[in-house]
Amino acid sequence: MLLPPRTIDVTLDLREMIADDADAVAALFLSAHADGGAGGWKTRDITRVLDEGGAGVIAFAPGVSGPAGAVLAMRAGADMDIVNIAVGNAFRRRSLGRHLLKVLATRAESANYKRILLEVADDNTIAKAFYEAMAFTIVGTRPAYYPRDGYRVNAKIMARTLNALL
Repeated sequence: MLLPPRTIDVTLDLREMIADDADAVAALFLSAHADGGAGGWKTRDITRVLDEGGAGVIAFAPGVSGPAGAVLAMRAGADMDIVNIAVGNAFRRRSLGRHLLKVLATRAESANYKRILLEVADDNTIAKAFYEAMAFTIVGTRPAYYPRDGYRVNAKIMARTLNALL
């Protein structure tokens, strides 16, 4: 069962992600994803996505070293494909993930993207519930996509039309 989210109780600085943020974002992704699957993004991978026209939003909190949260997405034709989203432990359940997605959606919509896509591990019930609450729907499955200890789980491909996310 999900607890009701708390509102963000600190002032956060949200801005467009740049290549200079890649080291800090890679560290956030690694620390936020205990299974290591989604956290396996390296600095060079993040930089490549940004250099190839991808987009990201990063949030910083005063007095906190490193980002509070970040979302990174790449072009996929007329769609924007989220490759990773993470919120630091101290900032979870405060609507920061929702806010990061809304900012990314606003930027994507202004760039004429039609949808946002993402993949989520079928066993990640908290993330699936979060995306469903943001009105993402399942549009496909990637069988045996995410590695686990000795086995693999399916990835659910989810999509959301941009104008309805706002």
